[in-house]
Amino acid sequence: MSNPWIIAEQIVWSADSGEIRLYDALEGTFQTLNASGTAIWELVVEGLGTEEIAARLSSLYGEDDEAERKLIAEDVHAFLADLATRGVVSPATAAAP
Repeated sequence: MSNPWIIAEQIVWSADSGEIRLYDALEGTFQTLNASGTAIWELVVEGLGTEEIAARLSSLYGEDDEAERKLIAEDVHAFLADLATRGVVSPATAAAP
């Protein structure tokens, strides 16, 4: 199981008409996620990690096609890496024992 993602404190988001809109309060920038980004974001909000998000989306959209499942996993990794690079999300760290 991979660690879930944490949405940065400066990110304000809303769901409207099947889209997710992000506002970075520090940068003053807006972003509207496309359908794929919205699907990933909704699973981030549910507390899923990268691998779980890829698995969930693969089961919905690429169940019978190995190449499609691989592409979905690559896209999920790339999208979350991009959000992390821009400070929108960060990976949660495992709690200390």
